[in-house]
Amino acid sequence: MPLPPFLGRLFGRHNIHLPSWQPKPWDPDHVAGSLGEMLKYAEHNAQAAIDWYWDKKRWKAVASRVCRLGTILFTAAAALIPIVGSTGLFGPSDGAQQTLWSLRLNQAGYLSLEFAALALAPDRFMSGSTSWMRYVSTATSIQTAVEQFRFD
Repeated sequence: MPLPPFLGRLFGRHNIHLPSWQPKPWDPDHVAGSLGEMLKYAEHNAQAAIDWYWDKKRWKAVASRVCRLGTILFTAAAALIPIVGSTGLFGPSDGAQQTLWSLRLNQAGYLSLEFAALALAPDRFMSGSTSWMRYVSTATSIQTAVEQFRFD
């Protein structure tokens, strides 16, 4: 039973598939035509690989950006919460209650810092941004090789 496309991608079932090699008969009388067929085959396979890498990097980029954005927002909240708590503008107005409220709010700042670390962890340990950059680098390298092949 085939998986839906999203689950297939999630479980790595969509790998690069090159078409089977079907050699064209070499015609010594029409060398340019035979070489043109081989060129078309090579460029088609290279473009298929480039397209595969650009398509696969999309989800890695989205996941990495979400993790990084979460880290930035939670870190900013962790920095702002103690500042807000120390101003005394929010919470109870009497001294003892204000101090207790400020301490509890500071604890929320520590909790926000922990959430920032938790937001960064999936990107770091599952190599989200690293694999995203690796896919971009590979697609660009293949494209450079194709261009060099065309010039040669």
